[in-house]
Amino acid sequence: MKINLDPKDVSSVYAVKPKLDNPRIAKQHGAFLIFGISPSLFTVFGLYKPMAKFNKKWIERGSDSDQRIIIDKKSKTQILQQLESFGFNQATLFPEVDIVASFVKFKYLKKLD
Repeated sequence: MKINLDPKDVSSVYAVKPKLDNPRIAKQHGAFLIFGISPSLFTVFGLYKPMAKFNKKWIERGSDSDQRIIIDKKSKTQILQQLESFGFNQATLFPEVDIVASFVKFKYLKKLD
C-alpha cells in the first residue's frame, strides 16, 4: 500500500464526520476536529506548544476585551425548549438507557400537569 501524505496536511485542522456506529455519536450527530501540528508556536501559561493551522473563518471575531453573557435564571425553561426544538436534550446528548428513561419520565409527568 502506498501512502500519499502531503506535509501540509499534518499541520492543518480538519473537521471529520465519523461513521455513526456508536450510539452516543449517532444520537449527538457527532463530528470531531483533528488538530495537526506545525513549527509555529504560541504561549499558554508560559509554555510553548505547537499550533496547528486552521481555517480563519472558523473564528468568530469580537472585541479584544473579555465579555460575559449573563442569562437570567427565569429564561432557563425557554432556552431548554428552544434547544429541544433543534434536537438538543438530555436524551440526545446522553443516550444511555437510564438518562433516556429519566428524560421520558420527566416529559410524561410534565404533560400530566
